[in-house]
Amino acid sequence: MAGTNKVTKVEKQNRVELCMAMLLEGYRPGEIFHFISQKPTEKVATSIKRRYQTTLPWNITHRQLGNYLKVATAEIEKSVEKNIERVFTTSAARLDHLYKRAIERGESKLGLAVMREFNSIYGLHKKQHVFSGEVTTKSQKLDLTDLSNDELATLEAIFVKAVRNVTGDTTREAEA
Repeated sequence: MAGTNKVTKVEKQNRVELCMAMLLEGYRPGEIFHFISQKPTEKVATSIKRRYQTTLPWNITHRQLGNYLKVATAEIEKSVEKNIERVFTTSAARLDHLYKRAIERGESKLGLAVMREFNSIYGLHKKQHVFSGEVTTKSQKLDLTDLSNDELATLEAIFVKAVRNVTGDTTREAEA
């Protein structure tokens, strides 16, 4: 029995990609197992073959599917980490640009507000705490890994609006 279900590295990657797609569409492991264990209709089979270069059914165990799902989940997490880095970097660059424009226009209040936001993102903002008569300061860092994609998109939209306000740009090109 050993080696009868052995797949190539390419086939394994194709299977992982199909699992990733199904996870991202909201399918649970049991539903994925049911799907990959059944012979699909000709239309579905053609679509799967064209998109993922794999054929169904896979004839695998729950444990084997678990291994595919583990790899798929790790790849999704890696992708999200890269997205967070991109959003953070883009936001920081936009803030820097916004600060320069505010100072060039002599809008010191806006420049100060942008600088506060910039400092907050980089964890340079200090928060004071009073405990039993003593005042202490504690650094507070913004942890972007806890933000959802919706929250990151909202944060990015705020920065885009701020850039538009400073530049006076009312077109959608300011988002790019």
